[in-house]
Amino acid sequence: MEMTRVIHMVRIGRGFRNLAAFGVAATLFLSCAAAGDAKTWTVTTTADSPTDAGSIRYIVSNAGNGDTIKFTSSGANLTSELKLDKKLTIQGPATIRQVAGSIVFLTIPEGKKITLTNLTLSGLVTDRYVSSIGNNGELSMKNCAVNAGGGIDNDGKLYMEGCTLAGLIAGVTNYGVLTMENCVVKDCVNKDTSFNFSGVSNYIGAKATLKNCTISNNRTASWGGGIMNYWGTVDMEKCTIAGN
Repeated sequence: MEMTRVIHMVRIGRGFRNLAAFGVAATLFLSCAAAGDAKTWTVTTTADSPTDAGSIRYIVSNAGNGDTIKFTSSGANLTSELKLDKKLTIQGPATIRQVAGSIVFLTIPEGKKITLTNLTLSGLVTDRYVSSIGNNGELSMKNCAVNAGGGIDNDGKLYMEGCTLAGLIAGVTNYGVLTMENCVVKDCVNKDTSFNFSGVSNYIGAKATLKNCTISNNRTASWGGGIMNYWGTVDMEKCTIAGN
């Protein structure tokens, strides 16, 4: 009887091992299938249209999580806010420009992950502080330029590498987690006396980490032209802060 029990235990163990192996294989198959489902879309027109299959607004609306958007056009001209409400990678070279509508032209909702590479982002010129790009999710920007508009408002996680922010009302206003590496923030001018920030602003409870960055020639109507830290945490390594 004891021998029988042992044999049954071995058989059951082998069965579980086989089932486990099958489960791993099935998981790998499903993972590969899911990865294979990711699609690359191409923006072919600068027009802002919800029905034109070549416009960025149509593509963002119809793309799936994990998809990639590229350009054969010079970029996209937005006439209203574009909400990036799914996991997307948007790759340039291209210019995404706000030509009409509200000052805020790109928004990332909470829980969404967006990667932008080799893009120029240009908002509407304004004399008062309103962010042009609003991030509540997880935004990664690599080799991008933001050269007009209010700047970037970060309430989530923002990672920037090799980016240039120039000629804005405020470069980055951080309420969340900000990491900048090899970035330049320059020539930002804030004339709005209601808000004190201009270059990089870090607010209560926020964390900013800057490595090999240059913050220069930024101006504000009162104080905080270069870096303003208001009860947050700022770590800097090999940075240049000058002429603010």
